[in-house]
Amino acid sequence: MAWYDILFFTSKIFRGYVVIGRARPAIKEMWKIASFITMKKIWFQRNRCVYDKDKVNVKVIQDIIVKLTAECEIRMKAHIWNTSYDLQVLNFFGLKCKHIRTSKIHAIFFNLPQMGQILLCCDGASQGNPGAAGYGFIARNSEGECIVSIAGGLGIATNYYVEVLAILCAGERAIHRGYTHLIFTSDSQEVIEAFKSHRILWFSINRWRRICTSVEDLKLCHSYREINFSADTLAKKGSRLRQGE
Repeated sequence: MAWYDILFFTSKIFRGYVVIGRARPAIKEMWKIASFITMKKIWFQRNRCVYDKDKVNVKVIQDIIVKLTAECEIRMKAHIWNTSYDLQVLNFFGLKCKHIRTSKIHAIFFNLPQMGQILLCCDGASQGNPGAAGYGFIARNSEGECIVSIAGGLGIATNYYVEVLAILCAGERAIHRGYTHLIFTSDSQEVIEAFKSHRILWFSINRWRRICTSVEDLKLCHSYREINFSADTLAKKGSRLRQGE
């Protein structure tokens, strides 16, 4: 039947531009729209070929698909990476340039605390935000030895709540063991800034004051998740535990 020519046409329509592994968000979004339009045209053309004995004009159908895809540009909100591949695809469909996301390389380092200090790497995790949540922290001394690592379940909570609670629990455990020179690290910049400015959640105010008055030296530092991976693993483990476990 003549409409089978359309199936062959779909493998050629984009002139080899479809490379799924390399597709950026804007390109993926555009491929989805183009795919839906192509399937619609295939189905409608098939009906015309079968019932109306219509003949297939591949060039006309290609132009229609490209035109309809370009008309959907206003619905596309994703960004591109400004590579030649992205620009080739956009140019083929006659689309304007999208928002560009650039990559920036950061050099990150893991530093052990000085003699007499304890490094507390803290993190929280919530499966759903809010959802099943847990916290985790790991304490290391100046030689890099693990003093204690704890994962705990918190029931249903938000990411921000569990990030705050992870720091509080880590500080209280360190004080209970007699440590007075503490360094807290977390991958949540927002939580670190909240503790530094003392603009924390109401339930944590008194607990944080007791921690501050019980230590001689206290520092709060932001660290990337790539450095804080041990606490991140503990927090995810804690989110799978029951509340209070």
